[in-house]
Amino acid sequence: GTIGLPRYSEPGIWSLDNLVLIDAAGNHQQIDLAAALDIGLQAEFTVEGTGDMAPPQIRALDFSPRRIDTSSGSQTILVTARLFDALSGMGSTVGGYTPGGQASVTFLSPSRGQSANVSLNAWMRADGSEFDGVYTNTMTLPQYSETGVWSLQYFSLGDAAGNNTN
Repeated sequence: GTIGLPRYSEPGIWSLDNLVLIDAAGNHQQIDLAAALDIGLQAEFTVEGTGDMAPPQIRALDFSPRRIDTSSGSQTILVTARLFDALSGMGSTVGGYTPGGQASVTFLSPSRGQSANVSLNAWMRADGSEFDGVYTNTMTLPQYSETGVWSLQYFSLGDAAGNNTN
């Protein structure tokens, strides 16, 4: 098999973390780096060049409308975020391929018993570039969602090189 590493992957020695072997009868063996090296397996490779080890940043977050009423039906909220990553970026939609970056936003209801989520990726960039862009997507709250002030619970952000921040 092959392993694909994104552009700007971290330079240095990459080592085997875990290898699991399973035969047709279901017998299995787990091998870590030390065991692999002890039996003479090639378990490391070197990445050279410029690497991106800095996670992306969120520069702005907004949503509209800020007040909704779900008593008569589900409601949609437009979520907009400005995302920045200096080197590898958030990904590109060139040639129909979307490598890398993504953001995920989660809001919780006042009781923390309900949640609403939205994802943002390269296909959702409304303005700017993959290095400093504005991304939009909609989040839907179903009919009869809990009333009150919903709060941002979680914002997860990853760039095209695989750096993440929460």
